[in-house]
Parts: sequence; C-alpha cells; structure tokens
Amino acid sequence: MIRKSNLSVFAIVIVLFTGYQGDRPSPALMLVEQAGTIVADSHELLKDANVSALRANAPIMLSSLGQVQLSMTIKQVENILGKPAQKKNSEHGETWRYDRSHGKTLYVIFNQEGHVTHVSTDSSEFKVPNSLGVGSPQQDFESLYGARALRKSDPLKMNCRLIKYPLSQLALIVDDSNDFVVGIMVFYLQDNQQTGHSE
Repeated sequence: MIRKSNLSVFAIVIVLFTGYQGDRPSPALMLVEQAGTIVADSHELLKDANVSALRANAPIMLSSLGQVQLSMTIKQVENILGKPAQKKNSEHGETWRYDRSHGKTLYVIFNQEGHVTHVSTDSSEFKVPNSLGVGSPQQDFESLYGARALRKSDPLKMNCRLIKYPLSQLALIVDDSNDFVVGIMVFYLQDNQQTGHSE
C-alpha cells in the first residue's frame, strides 16, 4: 500500500521530471495556436504606427531561436535538429514538434514553400541573442527587443499574458505571478524589413 507521504514525493518527482504545470497547456503550443493572430495583430500595429518615427530607434529584429533561423529550409532544420517527434499540417503550413527534456517542446512552422516562418519553445535550452530565454524576466526582453510604443498585450488563460513585439518579430508568454517568460516565439513578418535591423 502506498502512503500519502509517498504520493507527495511522487508528485514532486512528476513536476521536476516532466515539466507538468497543472492545467496550463504547453506555452510553446499556445504560441503555435496563436500564430495567425500574432502575425495579424503585428501587421495591424505596424499599419497604425508612425513607422518612420520609430525607424531611427528601432529595436533589434530577431531572426533566430537557438540554432533555428527564419527562412531555413526543411532540410536545413532536419540537419540541425534531426527528425521531429510529430509532423502536423495546419492553416499556417506544416508544423514540426521536437520533444526536449522535462516535458518541454520546440515547434517549427514551415510555409507552403518549405521555409521556416515561426519557431516557438517553452524550453530554456533555446535562446535568442544576448542569451535570453525561457525563465528570463520579461523586462530583460523588453529593454533589448521591445518598443513600449508599439506592442500589444493580451490576457490568456491560466494567469498568463501574450505580448507581441512586431518590430522585433517576437512574441512572449509571460507568467502574471512573477513576470518571467514561459514561452517564446520568433516569427517572420515581412513589414519589418523596413523598420528594424536583424540580429
């Protein structure tokens, strides 16, 4: 018979080794599900903004997450990460899922031409330049990549919020309880070719 104290130990082990977060869905998957909205809202923000005024002090435009770069081909991604755990077709294109340690994931979305358009993760293994990643304070991202005058923040379920930075091609899911980043997406937004500089 398993005692209650042993059950508590088992529960702690599950949290530590699977990344289980109660009822909260995977932040990486939440970003994939929001991919279309992220791009649409970003285009809307750019359309309504005084882009010429922002251009002189534009934040860094991201083009990679970990080793995966936007516009990479399917073959290039496969050479770097190997075969995905799952492939799935959606309205955005083909989505690949890579399983990482502690139940974390990396998602790569390809367009119809087979090029990367979005990369999202909830794993601290994958960083953007300046070594920021999952587990970093949201303010650290904003100081480097954010533009307070041009961003959109939307509440999500399970005490999280989604913040979009179109000038940086960046979207974050942030935990409302501590303002730490729990999910990151770098996405391709063609309009940014005129508003920022890449890193």
